[in-house]
Amino acid sequence: MLVLRRILPRKRYAAPLAVAVACACACAGAAAGSTGDASAGAVFRVTLNATMTKDWSYVAESEQNGCPATTRVQGRHVVTLRSARRTLVRITFAGGRAVYSPAYVRFVGAQASQSGVVTRTQGQPPSCVHSVQRTTCDRLRRAMGGVALRFFRSRRNEISFTRTREFAIFPRTCPQQTASVRAERPSLDFAEGEIAEAEFRDPRIKFQTATGTAVETTDFEGDGDGKVVVRVRWQLRFERVG
Repeated sequence: MLVLRRILPRKRYAAPLAVAVACACACAGAAAGSTGDASAGAVFRVTLNATMTKDWSYVAESEQNGCPATTRVQGRHVVTLRSARRTLVRITFAGGRAVYSPAYVRFVGAQASQSGVVTRTQGQPPSCVHSVQRTTCDRLRRAMGGVALRFFRSRRNEISFTRTREFAIFPRTCPQQTASVRAERPSLDFAEGEIAEAEFRDPRIKFQTATGTAVETTDFEGDGDGKVVVRVRWQLRFERVG
């Protein structure tokens, strides 16, 4: 039997949806004056707060003992990333470009969970026995510490992350994941965050927070008809030392 499988083109909905920059001054009323000698750069305490989710839902048709059956699957995978300690990062400038050293946020804890519901409907009366079975999948959790994540200057006044690892691999039997579902994996590099690089030179600016947010929806059919929605949100905070 020939099976034709088609995945509809990936749809991006405003990714990133929003980026925000939060800045604070030590002295709100300080007059614009000398910002000091920034040639040696400045040291910042850097922390990360991030959430990545993958929601999938699809319907698969099958036949058992000559009777049609429909399986509806809904699943959710969530990963949260939190800095357990602050990473010291020195920011200097070369040719007007911000240089981060090291370009890592370390001491990050990761927590992952997976849950879902599977509903199986079989038979069409009166030829087949009609039955509905609803299964709530066990909520699974994993945790790990000591994660290091690399970020970089992707363009002027912008920070991005490299592709992040899969922090937990759960059984794919409940809720089931088709090949189309497995192919979609959230990562911090889905979103970019804006940062005001000039503020790093000003000792009066005590902190900045870059925020990246993205949503990606993928429709698929062939190994079940449904969709996968991936959401990524992260905040990278820079707090000046001294």
